[in-house]
Amino acid sequence: MKKIMMLLALSVLGAAAAEPKTVKFDFATQPELAEATYKDVRNLEYMERSIAIPPVSGQNFQVEFKLAVTNIKPYGNIWVGVSNSKRKMQNAFVRFGKSDSGALLHFYSGVSFGKPVTAKPWKGLQKQDYIVRIEYNAGSMQIRYQISDGSGKQLHDTGFVTCRVPLNPDRISIRVNDNPDFGVSTINYNAEKQSVFARSLIGYEGNTPYMLEMEIKEVTLVF
Repeated sequence: MKKIMMLLALSVLGAAAAEPKTVKFDFATQPELAEATYKDVRNLEYMERSIAIPPVSGQNFQVEFKLAVTNIKPYGNIWVGVSNSKRKMQNAFVRFGKSDSGALLHFYSGVSFGKPVTAKPWKGLQKQDYIVRIEYNAGSMQIRYQISDGSGKQLHDTGFVTCRVPLNPDRISIRVNDNPDFGVSTINYNAEKQSVFARSLIGYEGNTPYMLEMEIKEVTLVF
């Protein structure tokens, strides 16, 4: 009987230990944003701001971004996702941008700033609220990207696809492509709107800026 009771107790403790943990950033106060800049193989520049999270090592996780795309012009790009501060290729991102092919969302894992994509892009980006969800299964090393509107109505689902690298994130990352000669791209905290504002501006055609703007309102990590 004592042995049975002990096994039951261990079972309960194991179930309690398996309870998922949740880390939420609602930006009611200013987050600590670590700063970095990068260049890709084409010598294009990128600005990054990241928020530290508890290390998620070898675990399933889900990260959700609630955001609003507020301005869409050609060639600006904003990336939201997770990354690892020591292993730069251990990342997963959704990239928002408008190109000659249209206003698209691209889905990446295990890349610095570009191809190859992990799943086919979704064409339908508009100025509106979005919920972006990235879900990772550590056992199968598969990843799923889901896009919904602000009310939660699903717009796109890649299903689970093979992730190009194992993911062990320790930060939430926001990136914008940048032309520092203009000095207009930014990622900063907006206290009035309780959000993180991101702008990517890389140039102009006449008076038309090559620009994308976004307000990131909330980020939730479950692991």
